[in-house]
Amino acid sequence: MKMSWFSRAVHPLRRLIGFERLYSLAPGESRRAEFIVKPGDLEIYIESEGRKLVEPGAYLLYAGGSCLDERVCAQIDL
Repeated sequence: MKMSWFSRAVHPLRRLIGFERLYSLAPGESRRAEFIVKPGDLEIYIESEGRKLVEPGAYLLYAGGSCLDERVCAQIDL
């Protein structure tokens, strides 16, 4: 999610950029899942310029059972 008020484009509040389904977890069991987020995964299309780009700024990355699950969150700055 883009956190800048000075964006050159409209950004979605949340966007799925990867997922891994964890099967056969028993209640209370945990398992590790890893994701690599590449800069290209954060590209947006700037219609007025006719190109894609990654805007610099702070992005929040969430992991969880749904898009509203904010228990696991990390900020990256580009």
